This record gives sequence, structure tokens and C-alpha cells, in this order.
Amino acid sequence: LTKSKPKQNKLKTKYIFIFVGRLIQGKGFIEAIDILSKVNELTNINLKLIIIGDGEERETIFKKIAETNLEIEFLGSLAHQEVLEHLTNSDILLSTSVIPESLPTVVLEALATGNWVFSLPFSGVEELVEYREFVYASFEALPNLIVRFLDVHRFDSDSYSETPNLVKKKFSWENQYSWFLEL
Repeated sequence: LTKSKPKQNKLKTKYIFIFVGRLIQGKGFIEAIDILSKVNELTNINLKLIIIGDGEERETIFKKIAETNLEIEFLGSLAHQEVLEHLTNSDILLSTSVIPESLPTVVLEALATGNWVFSLPFSGVEELVEYREFVYASFEALPNLIVRFLDVHRFDSDSYSETPNLVKKKFSWENQYSWFLEL
């Protein structure tokens, strides 16, 4: 993973959210749509959601998409490099899984590509709260936090973040392997 977003100095007119995961019960794809629907009700900022993934709940997500007035692009299952390209071209990852898991790779990849991450609390995220681009809260609180974020960060200023480089370094395979050997 070597690419991250270039700095921009312009008023953002559209935010691209992304959800990446298997389309199975508990992964939170319906919750991601519900959260963005609520955000859409609370703000007049143009939003788009890209959904990457496939699974047994595919038809459920198509029904949910048809019920909303959000701009949603369903891409299905993609090769890993394509996922990284979409992460690089999006603004915010929604991590809404309620399945207990350790630190999800897609969260690290999103941070490493310069995305902000809005997440439901799950085990393993404690390591990420040191990064200002990682926000986690309850399902009920996330829509309001996202709206406040959009209002504050609408002007994409020249504020440079070290987070992509820090995440790439801290969570590199070499560092993880060294940490494992020390156990």
C-alpha cells in the first residue's frame, strides 16, 4: 500500500463514503445505509455511498438500496487492488460490523489511504483512537458526529495528516511480525 490522497484546497461539494465487507448478517451493511440516510436527512451536503462486497445477503441490500433516496453504487466483490483504489478515491469509511473481530484490515487500509473512519465500537479499535481520523461511537451517535464532521471539514484545507504514514509504519507486516516474535 503506497498511495494516499493528494492534498486539496477547495470546498468539498460531495463526500464519498465507502463500506467494504462481506454481505452477511452482522457485518453492518444495512446499518451503514441507515446511518447515511439519517445523515442525509440532517444535512444538505451531497453524499454518495460505495458498497464493495458480496455474500448471502446480496438481495437484502438491493431491497434496502431501493428503499432509500441515497446515491449508492454497489460494486460487488472486487480484487484487493481495486478495493484500495476505491479507498484512495473515497473520503470516509463506514465500519459498522457488530461481529466480534480483531482489528479489521480495511480500517487500517482506509487510514493508510487518507480516509477518515467512522466506526461502531468493537474490540481491537482501542489502538486507533490515537489517530484523529478515527472516530467510533454508538449507532445512535454516529449520524450526528458525521454531520458535525462534514460541517467542520467541508473546506478541505491544506491540513496535512501524518496518519497515513504512521499507520503504514506501525501496522506494517514487518512490525507485526517483530511484535509476534517478541511474544
